[in-house]
Amino acid sequence: MEKILLLLVLIPMLAFSNEELCSPLDSVEIDEEARRKSFCKDPYKVICQDNPYLSNDFEMKHENKIEQMSYDYFYYVNKELLQRHGIDGLHEGNIHRIKELLKGCFPTRAEEEGICEKSIFQNSFTDDLYSFQEVQKEEFTKTIKKRIKEEYLYYYSQTMDYYGDKINSSFDSIKDLFHDAIKEEIQNLSLSDSKRSKILKNYKNILNKTEIIFSISDKELKKAANKMEESVLYNVLLDDCGEKFHLQNGAALYEREKKYIVICPRNFIELLKSPFESTFEINSSLLHIVAHELAHHVFPKHEKDNFIPREKIYKYALCLGGVYPRGESIAKRPHDYMEEAYCDYFANKVIERVISNKNLRTKDKIDLLQLTMRGLCFVGESKKHPRGRFRIKEMLYRHPKVFNSLKCFRENQNKIIESCHLEGRDILNLGF
Repeated sequence: MEKILLLLVLIPMLAFSNEELCSPLDSVEIDEEARRKSFCKDPYKVICQDNPYLSNDFEMKHENKIEQMSYDYFYYVNKELLQRHGIDGLHEGNIHRIKELLKGCFPTRAEEEGICEKSIFQNSFTDDLYSFQEVQKEEFTKTIKKRIKEEYLYYYSQTMDYYGDKINSSFDSIKDLFHDAIKEEIQNLSLSDSKRSKILKNYKNILNKTEIIFSISDKELKKAANKMEESVLYNVLLDDCGEKFHLQNGAALYEREKKYIVICPRNFIELLKSPFESTFEINSSLLHIVAHELAHHVFPKHEKDNFIPREKIYKYALCLGGVYPRGESIAKRPHDYMEEAYCDYFANKVIERVISNKNLRTKDKIDLLQLTMRGLCFVGESKKHPRGRFRIKEMLYRHPKVFNSLKCFRENQNKIIESCHLEGRDILNLGF
């Protein structure tokens, strides 16, 4: 029987543009100046504690309907039996009732009830359940759940395909912003002209070879250079994103033929189902994580002529640990945090390029930051990653165009705020 795909309501998503820079929360009256002051006084609180995109109401409004699609399909192909036993629909709360039905599978009743025949549960692995013991019936129940999970993955992939062009378009826009940010940074570094030229040429070549992967669908996996890389991408998606794609992760993969960034759908899928879906929300939600993962591909694993010198990145990590509030592990082991600090540095430079747009209102700037940085909220420190609080409250906040576009110098007139960069450090609130 052919599957009936229940697709979500679509609204087109375009690339970043002046026309698409406004937040969808315009119906709510918001005191822009109060929000600006709040952000400048405590950016972590505004992004992580006062964030409507992290609230329970937001999560409840944007529950993952794809799981229900899989239950609906399983119910559809077994509708006659399930309705006969008073089950008018399947969902997470009543799936246990199938197990209760299977308890009725014994020779004296099963034939009359018609519960245990192979034809009942389509594509089952057994002819009947007459002689099954309780443990075997438990296994059968697990098999049913596995089939529902397979349907779930199918619907998830189909939904991602439906939005694929829009997500790929957003990726291309962010990649262009990333290239411009890298180019600007390299021009400002104390390097010879020939060195700058080599680095830019190499980075452009790397970016051209980099694909975004966000689904295990056949359409997405065809981006792989070969079957081996396709298999690697499939496994990485399931491992990093979780069996139900419920994790908000990203990864950079260095394969022989191509380079990839894997972005888990959890980073943006609830926005695709939003009643106020917009280009602004989806692009903003992808901005930091895509730029961060792209930066991994242009990080020098070893000292090479055609990369930004590691020495400059190490000094940047030293500055973060020495100038910003102490107590972070990056101050003790800057070498261990070099790569992640570098990736955040360029992700924040991409954010700067958007947030400094003159057509963006103050509330839109803060909405953008809430959307793009929410994945770092309540994230602890690891052996390579600084704490989410440090990455938001210090590394993002002290980026010059973030700090200045929100006029945070007004709230910091009685203290010096320094900013680290690849060539040293500057005072942000000097001269205001």
